[in-house]
Amino acid sequence: MLTFYEWMYEFHRKDDSPVGDLARDMVLDRNGFVKSTSYSKNKKYLYSQMPCEGCKKAFLQAWSQYEFYKKHVRRLPG
Repeated sequence: MLTFYEWMYEFHRKDDSPVGDLARDMVLDRNGFVKSTSYSKNKKYLYSQMPCEGCKKAFLQAWSQYEFYKKHVRRLPG
């Protein structure tokens, strides 16, 4: 299963949207951004960077989509 960072990179770094902006910011901060599937770890790191309200909103939107991904990946055979 992809970490949140890997998932954002794979599926959103080319998006022309706030989530895409966040994905590109994460790529620029690849050495600092958490490589985890944990909401609390990812949120803690992001918030330590003092993000704007738009970034926080994009994170919550992306996380909701990521949870959907995690739920469905676990159902796939193999």
